[in-house]
Amino acid sequence: MSKRNQIRLVMLIPAFIVGNLIVHSISFSLVSFVLAQDSSQTQALILRELSHGVVQYRYNIGGQQYTGQSQPSREQWDDAKVGSNITAIYCPHHPSWSSLKDPIFSPVQLLLPAIALVFEFFFVATIINPKGKYALQLGLKEYE
Repeated sequence: MSKRNQIRLVMLIPAFIVGNLIVHSISFSLVSFVLAQDSSQTQALILRELSHGVVQYRYNIGGQQYTGQSQPSREQWDDAKVGSNITAIYCPHHPSWSSLKDPIFSPVQLLLPAIALVFEFFFVATIINPKGKYALQLGLKEYE
């Protein structure tokens, strides 16, 4: 395998990881923004406890069942036991978007994906052309 292809293969790993971070950060920010703008409350049933204080819950909107995962707010912490009912916040226009915490959106949430986009640009540029103008210099010129 040539040195160029080795570099391309190695650059796929951080490109995938950073791309995944960008997608998840932007989707989280979008849900936070929408819930902060327009939300309603409903009762949800806690199905199970996950790691780091996150619980899985189920709620009904318009005869349709939805499930969500979220950390309970501090006020709900003592009531968040499996099998108990808890107040969930959801978007009336996208009922599958929900949270147990009060929705807060801050433009600072977009700082991480913005910085990650810069890194992603250089990773992808290196994958496309390892000797290109915007490629990360990983010692390719020394070998070719």
